[in-house]
Amino acid sequence: MNIYFDMGGVLETWNNRLYIKRLSKMLKAGEEETTKAFLEFLPSVDRNDISSKEFLRRMCEKVDGSCSYDDFKELGMSMIKKKPEMISFAKSLKEKGHFIGICSNAWDFAAEHFRRQHFEYVDHFLISCEVGVRKPDPEMYALMEEPDLFIDDFHENIEGAKKVGLDAIKFEGLKHLEEELKKRGLSY
Repeated sequence: MNIYFDMGGVLETWNNRLYIKRLSKMLKAGEEETTKAFLEFLPSVDRNDISSKEFLRRMCEKVDGSCSYDDFKELGMSMIKKKPEMISFAKSLKEKGHFIGICSNAWDFAAEHFRRQHFEYVDHFLISCEVGVRKPDPEMYALMEEPDLFIDDFHENIEGAKKVGLDAIKFEGLKHLEEELKKRGLSY
């Protein structure tokens, strides 16, 4: 079976609200204006229409704030942590002969991190900034290699996958995922 996982929120931690809260403090800007600017520029940086450096420049301009790119990158990377139980689970699926893919919306510096941290058990990396399209755009799912199952923590991405005919599970924790896989007759 070909199984694609999202990274942030599934195999690794990521919390947009907490990130925006910390970013607004770093920029010395209000959370509401930081949120609006973040959401405005997010699709462009996810697709690599703009670099993460350009994203920061536009954010600073929009909220009248400033911070160094190194501090900005460090903040982003500090938000990403492996979920050991999920990594072990994905590796066990790989050991049982399943194809493991990553399908994630991510920026340039996060994409580099994903490849370094997960290369040993991932067969295919599909990262938005490298392919110029992001979930839930149907084109993103079309780039998967014969997917049988997609696992993501965002409802919109699950619905996008289902609209193109993919079996998809909204990630709500390992126990829930194991139950969903059992319903599908998947061994792990």
